[in-house]
Amino acid sequence: MKRIMLAFAVLASLPSSAQEAHAPSPRNRFLLNAGVGLWGGMHRIDRLDWSGITPQQTAPRQGHSFSWPSFFFEGGFALCDRMQLTAHYSHWQQEQWLREGHDVITSHWNSVNTYMVGGRFEWLPKCDLVDLYSGVMAGASFQHFASRGIEAEELPLGDATLFSYQVTAAGIRFGKAVGFVAELGYGAKGTFSTGLSVRF
Repeated sequence: MKRIMLAFAVLASLPSSAQEAHAPSPRNRFLLNAGVGLWGGMHRIDRLDWSGITPQQTAPRQGHSFSWPSFFFEGGFALCDRMQLTAHYSHWQQEQWLREGHDVITSHWNSVNTYMVGGRFEWLPKCDLVDLYSGVMAGASFQHFASRGIEAEELPLGDATLFSYQVTAAGIRFGKAVGFVAELGYGAKGTFSTGLSVRF
């Protein structure tokens, strides 16, 4: 009889033990990510109209542009083994300039600071080494325009507040306490982003 009662006690404890194994432990509820996003910039200006700037000489005129990667920081808090709340900050800058011959006569900057919150869904909650996930975030971007040079006032200037979002179709995190992350998605963060991750 004692052996039968012991067997029932062991079986009764299995579901709760399995549930505790799948739930995130208090030491692993927090996540910090930092990295760069590429091919992004929801609020970019593809090409400035330089026609309103008076030519200074007869040399050929040509417009140029360069977009920096989006530098981001993120924090996460695991609600359970599959759901996580996330908070995001990123900075992105685009530069354009106009040349006459070899001289830069006008420069323009588009600087964007983005704040978003959202969540993500874990596809492999039982795996400690590899995380596969999808997610969505939404928030606001604070855009600032600045120009310098000949007739710079003809270009977009000032500040603007814009709606921003990021949809992550597929993300992967490899590692336990310290790991590597990579994501594919669309939005303010970028089409492809990668960086380092710490979980504690």
